[in-house]
Amino acid sequence: MEIIGVLLERRAGLIVLCNGTRVLLRDGATADHVPIGRSVTISYTVHGGVKVADEIRLNADWLLEAIEATGAF
Repeated sequence: MEIIGVLLERRAGLIVLCNGTRVLLRDGATADHVPIGRSVTISYTVHGGVKVADEIRLNADWLLEAIEATGAF
């Protein structure tokens, strides 16, 4: 599954998107390369009802602007 959002918070083992969605990071994984406020696409799987990131990709700025224009945020 995938989710698109804006990074609000980054902690060891966890990231939080601006809409409050929490996604755990796998052991040894980090999101240090993602600036706070940056639009990301996260591929994830659900384990025991918890989202766990498989991959985090940075989105181009125009993608965030297009999503915001739809009123999705």
